Amino acid sequence: MLLLLLTTAVLFAKTNVPAGSFLTKPVTSNAELAKLVREDKLVGLRYSKHFGMEPAVLAKYFEENLTVSTLSKSTTYTVYFIAKNGNIISHKKQLKAGTKVFLNWNGEPIIDVKCGNPMTKSLPMKPVVRVDTPPIQITEPTMALLPANPVVEVPSTPEITPTLVEEPTMMVAAEPPEELTPVTRVAPLQYLLVPSLLGAVGVLGGGGGGGTVVPEPSSLLVLGIGGAGMLMSYRKRFSIAIGRRRDTRNQ
Repeated sequence: MLLLLLTTAVLFAKTNVPAGSFLTKPVTSNAELAKLVREDKLVGLRYSKHFGMEPAVLAKYFEENLTVSTLSKSTTYTVYFIAKNGNIISHKKQLKAGTKVFLNWNGEPIIDVKCGNPMTKSLPMKPVVRVDTPPIQITEPTMALLPANPVVEVPSTPEITPTLVEEPTMMVAAEPPEELTPVTRVAPLQYLLVPSLLGAVGVLGGGGGGGTVVPEPSSLLVLGIGGAGMLMSYRKRFSIAIGRRRDTRNQ
């Protein structure tokens, strides 16, 4: 028994921490505790086994959420410590007023500063304060719309197609055709004179004798004048008829 007490005293003197401590050396702040968890594998393993979290995560949690404070009154807590066989066991322990402890973000004592032994089994996560920022509504200035210019429909100009106006044909009454005087073809003068002369000779001969009839000079003269008149009358009528035909063709 005396030997056990001496061994414990020697270990305490070397480490300056009580037997069964989670720590291997004393710490005075949450920063020192986080550093020891990162650098000392044995300390990190102990806390990781107890809280069920990785040493790196625990070190960050200690840095961001723990503060050092003192108990205002003596209180009995469930304290966890390391047994001789290395297991983690718990027991009820009364901590006196003024004992230094690490407080969590919610003000709960969770670790005894002197030995680093936990006073709880879990670490509550700090709730994320969600600030609902109302969306900023940017109201665009309303611009008064000017009345649109009325659309004036301009009647389309109809396409003017030139129309050829035919001048009225003046109907000229045709002059009634002149009555054409039937032209009697007159035999040539020699053919007219011969029968006339023969008739005259027969008349003038008078008798039945069979001799040659010799007309008188006066009879021949009469016949000649009559034949000449008939010839001139024929030529005149013939010229008039030819002229009328030409006029008719020119029209």
